[in-house]
Amino acid sequence: MVSTIALSVLFAWLFNRTRGSVLPALVLHTAINAWDWVIPDDCPTYMPIMQ
Repeated sequence: MVSTIALSVLFAWLFNRTRGSVLPALVLHTAINAWDWVIPDDCPTYMPIMQ
């Protein structure tokens, strides 16, 4: 719930800061959604093994 409120504040701030432009909010939303694809947290073989 805290992350939902924080993201809502972030999106509102970005929307207001860009004078009502939706494109930066869209890009941020896309980046947040793609984060699990970039760095999966359930795949331990993704991280290189340091020996």
